[in-house]
Amino acid sequence: MVSFILAVTASAGLGTGLMVTASNPPPDTEWETAIGGSYFDYADAVQQATDGGYIVVGTTYSSGNGGDFYVVKADASGNVEWEKTLGGSEIESGRAVDKTADGGYIIAGKTASYGTGGDFYVVKTDASGNVEWEKIFGGSSYEEAFAVQQTADGGYIIAGDTDSYGAGRTDVYLVKTDASGNVTWDSVFGASGFDHGYAVDQTTDGGYIIAGTTTSYGAGGDFYLVKADASGNLTWDVAFGGSEFDCAFDVTQTTDGGYILVGETLSFGAGSYDFYVVKADASGNAEWEKTFGGSDWDDGLSIEQTTDGGYIIAGNSGSFSVNGDGYLVKTDASGNIEWDKTVGGSDYDCVHALKQTADGGYIVAGETYSYGAIGGDVFLAKVSAWTNTPVGSNVTVSLESSTITFPDVSESGTTTATTSTENPGGPTPSDYYVIEGNFVEITTTANYTGPVTVGLRYDESQVSDEESLRLFHWNGSEWEDVTTSVDTVENIVYGQVASLSWFFIGEPAVAPVADAGGPYLVQVGYSLDLDGSASYHPDGTIVSYDWSFGDNTTGTNVTVSHTYTAVNIYNVDLTVTDNRGVQDSDTTMVVAYDPESGSATGGGWFWSAQGNLKQDPESEGKATFGFVVKYKQEAAAGNLEFQYHVGDINLKSTDITWLVVSSPNANFQGEATINGEGLYTFRVLAKDGDKTGGQPDEFTIKIWQGTDTEADPIYQALNAQLGGGNIIIHDN
Repeated sequence: MVSFILAVTASAGLGTGLMVTASNPPPDTEWETAIGGSYFDYADAVQQATDGGYIVVGTTYSSGNGGDFYVVKADASGNVEWEKTLGGSEIESGRAVDKTADGGYIIAGKTASYGTGGDFYVVKTDASGNVEWEKIFGGSSYEEAFAVQQTADGGYIIAGDTDSYGAGRTDVYLVKTDASGNVTWDSVFGASGFDHGYAVDQTTDGGYIIAGTTTSYGAGGDFYLVKADASGNLTWDVAFGGSEFDCAFDVTQTTDGGYILVGETLSFGAGSYDFYVVKADASGNAEWEKTFGGSDWDDGLSIEQTTDGGYIIAGNSGSFSVNGDGYLVKTDASGNIEWDKTVGGSDYDCVHALKQTADGGYIVAGETYSYGAIGGDVFLAKVSAWTNTPVGSNVTVSLESSTITFPDVSESGTTTATTSTENPGGPTPSDYYVIEGNFVEITTTANYTGPVTVGLRYDESQVSDEESLRLFHWNGSEWEDVTTSVDTVENIVYGQVASLSWFFIGEPAVAPVADAGGPYLVQVGYSLDLDGSASYHPDGTIVSYDWSFGDNTTGTNVTVSHTYTAVNIYNVDLTVTDNRGVQDSDTTMVVAYDPESGSATGGGWFWSAQGNLKQDPESEGKATFGFVVKYKQEAAAGNLEFQYHVGDINLKSTDITWLVVSSPNANFQGEATINGEGLYTFRVLAKDGDKTGGQPDEFTIKIWQGTDTEADPIYQALNAQLGGGNIIIHDN
């Protein structure tokens, strides 16, 4: 196996139990701060504000009202600029926030102060946190909003739970409002069990994607993904998970039109709970699934696609700290870990939300017991953008399975490597195969000068001759061999390039050997079995056999059956492909005859030109022939005599093996003696010119010593025009 991933991957598939952490150093934490009062306060949502600061929403119990929405505006360094509490005399919980087009904020959560003791509570504020309007949505029982987003039409979409409506004990509740908070429509999704909606995102088609958990479908608690159209009608829904409890907390649409979900799983992974990430296509089909974490509990709560096409995931971990900390995982676009890190102090801290910031870093929010009041405060932390290529000379970036050395870096940046099984350039060299079909793209955001040394690691169990390995680089027009050395101890192939792009490790290709068998003789209209079983591979496995029958039809398999419908001599091609994609082809001949098609006679002479006689290519002179060929009792019969006196050739047939008559031509092959001795094979093509509008008659003959018609003939005359005599094709 050849790997070029920046860091070790998480579990390669569900249920494997493999859990690992990244080997790359993570980015630095720029600052951490606690915000709140003397009692319990925590954050559930965060966004970067338009001025570069941050808006944080959560719940405070320090206000004296038993629990209120807690809205905090912090500057770019985490210093509080203003804070607001929203709610009544009972408990309110702030769950979500979104920046609005007018510079203000839309905030959603749950209220027990208004409505029926448990309803959606939605508040619109200006840029300073002053309330512009507030709305209550729900029925006679319990509702709670967990997500809100401003929609493209200027209104809002709110997602959460309802016990008042729907078919089950709890259902997903989706409410669409106009810009003033007036309900446009609402929808309920779920069935007879418990179904929860924790996240919503407006999709590019104007509809919505909602994520949560379901006990109505799946195995007693699974990820629940719901796609609704722009009017809130169900398009499709799907469950993901295993035999234990699995719950999704966040979802976003990805740039390819699909979706990325994160949550927690008891079904897979290595610990009590683990991060569970599912990438789905636009129709809700799982493309890949990953788990992240350790031997203890790890909960994934927030996910976002990053500007590099990968993903940033946040949650909590008891696996990588004594008391529990916030846990961040950065992956590439395929879910492979690039880095991970914990944030927090010596006591319990957790992260509920995160966003990528304008500088490429990350803002995270949650709760902390390490800092601030004893009862717990809002936790806010800023993490730097990740860089692994610092300023300096001879800077070596060590990725998990590749190394890149820059001679001089003038501006720091990030160097990454991603793999693909699709060839990003032109044809690879035909005498090399790509190890495991892997191509790797190495890129960097650092500014550098001078030639770069690239080393890619290989798995020695996957190659035959390590010394023969070569490193190929796509230079924009072709794959170029840039190899400088092969380290057979560390299993790395090194090369040097002027600029970074795509690479692959190649090993000299040991090709399979195709053998199509034959030649074959078959009567038109009868089935013919063609056999490629004599094909073999000296150092691999043949995985496919592809036949082309010469009549615009094809077949696949080691042995195939085919029926020809027209008289002809067909060239049949067999192409075999091995497990590495290397191919070989062989061509055989099929003679398809019809005993009712006619017969042929001929006699005369032609001038045998120089080059016809292999043993004396300078010789030339008169050659004579005479033949009668026909079918007798459905078998080819007849005789041929051919004389070329200059070359001391007096050929007489002893057998006619096959005959194909197809006006204006007769093709036949047989065995003969020369000068009364030996065994020779001949093949004749005789053309009746009268059948083609009065053109000259032509005679072609090839003679081989022995029976190997793949060898060079000892004599051949091609398309020789007669100097006297004639050729006649007799139609039945």
